[in-house]
Amino acid sequence: MFYHYSFVCGEIRRERHLIDGRQYAYLRSFLFTEEDPPTELLSVCFPDAYQTLLDSASSKRSVWDVDLVRRVWRVHVGKNPDCAVMCGSVQTVEGLGGWVVKENGQPIFVRNLFRFPISVGDRVYFHKSVVAEVEKKGERL
Repeated sequence: MFYHYSFVCGEIRRERHLIDGRQYAYLRSFLFTEEDPPTELLSVCFPDAYQTLLDSASSKRSVWDVDLVRRVWRVHVGKNPDCAVMCGSVQTVEGLGGWVVKENGQPIFVRNLFRFPISVGDRVYFHKSVVAEVEKKGERL
């Protein structure tokens, strides 16, 4: 789940020379697989987000716990407004994207880069307009 939230920042970090091309290519190699990237790669490529997990974890072992990752990312505000994680209800599904109405009532088009099964009425959490997590209609995670 950490990967789904953080991946969208990988290209920006590569352009700023915060990670190298090889690391970015390795991150991208997990884009359409069921496999999770190694935690070591994620912690090196996204050190601030990883540090937030460390600071929030009750033990070193629980850093990658799904519930912790979910709690930390869902309140992520980022360094500027477009980096904040937002959520909303899916209104339409169009190919690998769809229109979502955010909690503040504003519509936004999001991309379903990870190809989650999404339906109208589902609640999605997205980072930089890329869907990172889906709650199916009637489900609360």
